[in-house]
Amino acid sequence: MRRISSVFVGTFLTASVVLASPVDPTRPLFVNAISLVEDQVPSLVMPTLNFVLVNSQRRIAIIDGERYQENDQFQGFTLVKIWQRRVTLAKDGKMVDIELPILVFGSAAEGL
Repeated sequence: MRRISSVFVGTFLTASVVLASPVDPTRPLFVNAISLVEDQVPSLVMPTLNFVLVNSQRRIAIIDGERYQENDQFQGFTLVKIWQRRVTLAKDGKMVDIELPILVFGSAAEGL
């Protein structure tokens, strides 16, 4: 009996402290840490690959509506390589591939 009452009193005191605090008790504890990190790190907006032309004479990529060739620079990126359905970009010593979006037409699009 003594053990049950101490658990009940401890639970009651804990609940009272939580209810009395000005912070929303349902709010996750890690939200503040994440928002601090997001405020300090600038977001990187990735360019959009619109079109690729690769043949024996030339390699052209349309990125964000602008025409580029291999080794061109834009928005801090260097266009390293143009492939059939993607391009390889470099920025700050890091490489990233951007692919053409997949287009779905007709009845196949209805299931998406």
